[in-house]
Amino acid sequence: MVRNALLKTRGRLLLLYLILGFTISQAQEQSASGAASLSLADANLLLADEWSVNNNPAMLTALQEISLAAAFRNQFLLPEFSSRSFALNLPIKNQHIGLAADQKGFSEFLGTRLGLSYAQSLSPSFSMGMQFNYQSLSLADPYGQAYFLTVNLGFFTKISDELELATLVVNPNRSNTPNADQAFAPQIIKTGLAYHPKEYLSIYLQADKQLDRPLESRLGIQYAFQKAVHCRLGIAPQTRKFAFGFDYLRNAIKLAVASQFHLQLGFSPVISISYFPKHDHD
Repeated sequence: MVRNALLKTRGRLLLLYLILGFTISQAQEQSASGAASLSLADANLLLADEWSVNNNPAMLTALQEISLAAAFRNQFLLPEFSSRSFALNLPIKNQHIGLAADQKGFSEFLGTRLGLSYAQSLSPSFSMGMQFNYQSLSLADPYGQAYFLTVNLGFFTKISDELELATLVVNPNRSNTPNADQAFAPQIIKTGLAYHPKEYLSIYLQADKQLDRPLESRLGIQYAFQKAVHCRLGIAPQTRKFAFGFDYLRNAIKLAVASQFHLQLGFSPVISISYFPKHDHD
């Protein structure tokens, strides 16, 4: 009984610490989507999958079929910081449209985002994409609600068969709410390199720079067992995060499981499921 009370108190203190440190700008920051991305410690700019609609819209041009995806993440194993994400990708010839929605937090601290992405290949080795986001942040009284309209710009360049380069600019216009000067979506510039020494092996290196924060680096490694199974590892040393995960594709369904581990705050597991309608007819 005493042990349960201590655990409950510890959980409340941790929750209070996170809320106090979880500023409005952090709440509105573009979050990585999908278990595969999380398992690479968010080194996701050049990961071409159904979650590219959020991670880098320019990579949508690598997708050749319609896909539906959903994910659930339990950050630090606290239900109050769980998130739910959805994505729909619609390739149309050399143009691609993506829809996304996600929600995170709890009733007194709830963030919601709706996104529309468009991407196009401008040459066999270069593509670009844009994502328009409507974001809202609902806080307990007396803070009320805040709303944002933001834009993300993504670019992809194929340097060679083994080397690729990508850039994502998050909120270049630094969108602010009309009623709170300190409430804004942060400006972030992300640049990534992907190296594919073998068909079954990919190495992802990424640097993220928010304008008022130190540079963050990320490293991810992906190993493919045939085409059905992918295993991944990742590390983000500045934020003290380690990550691992895998996915399994069978017929029209792909299941992905991953977790990140923070040295002080613990595990953040995520599970995502994707559906590819075309596979049902193959």
